[in-house]
Amino acid sequence: MTARKRLRDQLTDAWENTIRKGYDKRLINTEHGLHALFYSYLRDQFNEDSVGDQRHVYFEQSFVVGERTLRPDLVICNGRQIIGVVELKYAPRSLLKKVSDGVSKDIETLRAFSRKEEVNLVVERYLGPEPQVKEYSLGKDALLCWAGVYKEPHFPFDEVDLGNLVDLHAVTSDKDKAKIYQRCRFENS
Repeated sequence: MTARKRLRDQLTDAWENTIRKGYDKRLINTEHGLHALFYSYLRDQFNEDSVGDQRHVYFEQSFVVGERTLRPDLVICNGRQIIGVVELKYAPRSLLKKVSDGVSKDIETLRAFSRKEEVNLVVERYLGPEPQVKEYSLGKDALLCWAGVYKEPHFPFDEVDLGNLVDLHAVTSDKDKAKIYQRCRFENS
């Protein structure tokens, strides 16, 4: 079985719903709107698969890796580990090549997580009767995901080795609904 197959299926189903029920119906007009709708459909998938109470999703959480601070769009954790890191890109009127600085940043963020270095997430609860600190380490089979809405097919991950990666694409058109592409690569498969 491939690494994190269940999570991969949940991510791809959430992406399909985000594009068909959100983008195609003109409900998304910013990258933050894409984040919100994708998260909503991802949470639906977790609940449908009876893992909703076991999954925690953090938005733009800061990680210090070497001398850099990284903020992936979404970090998905189970009770103990980081099991998924997601980067989203929204540029429906642009060629992906034209937003390459943003895509390069996404690739570098995912690359930092693919190296399997010691990466930990510490989440502190700031208010309330008892401060709570949750710590998550990076799972060895963590799934990396990049998903983007843009114009004209372009697959920037063909030349990049990122380990367990699913890249999801919604290619826009002036005359038709967005075309969805899904590509998965796994280590040792």
